[in-house]
Amino acid sequence: MAISDSWLKAASGKASDAPYEKTDRDGLSVRVSAKGKVTFQLRYRYAGKMQRCSIGAYPLIGLKQARQECERYRAALAQGDDPRHVRMIELHNKENADTIADLFAKWHVAEAMKKNKQAGNLYRSIEKHILPKLGKMPADKVTLHHWLNVLEPVAAKFPTMAGRLLGQSKGMLSWALRRRLVEQNPLVDIEAARDLHVDRKARDRVLTDDEIKLVFEYIETSELAEPKNLLFVKLCLFYGCRNGELRNARKSDFDFVKQVWSVPPENRKRKDAQRPLLRPIPVEFIPDIELLMGLSSGEYLIPLRGKDEPLSSNASISLPTKMMNWVKRRYGYNMEHWTLHDLRRTARTHFSTLTDPHIAEIMLDHKLPGVWQVYDKHDYLTEQMRAYQAWHRKLMIITGKADAGNVLELKSHSKAAS
Repeated sequence: MAISDSWLKAASGKASDAPYEKTDRDGLSVRVSAKGKVTFQLRYRYAGKMQRCSIGAYPLIGLKQARQECERYRAALAQGDDPRHVRMIELHNKENADTIADLFAKWHVAEAMKKNKQAGNLYRSIEKHILPKLGKMPADKVTLHHWLNVLEPVAAKFPTMAGRLLGQSKGMLSWALRRRLVEQNPLVDIEAARDLHVDRKARDRVLTDDEIKLVFEYIETSELAEPKNLLFVKLCLFYGCRNGELRNARKSDFDFVKQVWSVPPENRKRKDAQRPLLRPIPVEFIPDIELLMGLSSGEYLIPLRGKDEPLSSNASISLPTKMMNWVKRRYGYNMEHWTLHDLRRTARTHFSTLTDPHIAEIMLDHKLPGVWQVYDKHDYLTEQMRAYQAWHRKLMIITGKADAGNVLELKSHSKAAS
């Protein structure tokens, strides 16, 4: 007679004089110990000998599941595999299964660091937003809903960051899938714009002169922010550089004798960069750079608090929001949302009034058009220097720290000198 659920309930935990077995069907049976422990097992013949393979203990495994497992093992047996070996391999794989943290770490070393110069900063974002919630989970057990439960809250506060995290996570899972480290990529059909409502339209935000003046006022009067963070924002506007170039800068990158800031290739965004980007250090910028150096006890120009490592991208994201909140409290004015990258666009827009287009593009480390970039390797340091000095004077005029005079003279002076 086949085993029933009622029989299993009656036998489980019931002591007896000796262990005994009861058969079901298709080779499935249960073994009941003297203490009443019920274990499902498969009895079969392999290589001419009778064998048995444990399936699991009742009630952790029910009768229906035991019968399903019995069918699965019988199918493996029909293909020539010993069910005991199949189960042994499955248990080993489960015990040694990669977690999400394991896969991110392997992918970061094998793939990301070789293809993306900002891989270190992106990995820190993964460590902050993804690994605390998913890191310890076996990768193949993490469903789409698990991923969305992490990504959607980030998208609500930091849309751009959520888009980057999604891209990195999809890339990691695709890499793992190609290497058979996971069986599927649950994020393969998820899109940032459609599913996380991340707007990837090109931004055109440029701060007005009045807003620039408010930013300077916050930098010079606020007691709420760390001085190094305020100087960081100021230099981002001065140079129009990518904020990562400053965040990852070392003190040794600045040569005050030659008046040159050397941005190493690994800190540049351009994938074709094989040599340092040279930027001039105008005398007007030196006091702020020296002040930053004085605030840092380690090798980095702008370190994380209490650590000798560069300021993270996460730490810098909130700086514009703090400034906007300060303006609202102080003046009741709601500034249109802006980011640190918008300072770069703001500076570039003003560079157009102060120097030639190709000089402005070089200042931002953009590629020159056509074959120009292939053959012209000149650094244009002198021309950049004049443009930065003209930009600094214009900022002083905007903020009321210098007489306005004729602003057009700034452009004519810079171009005439070049």
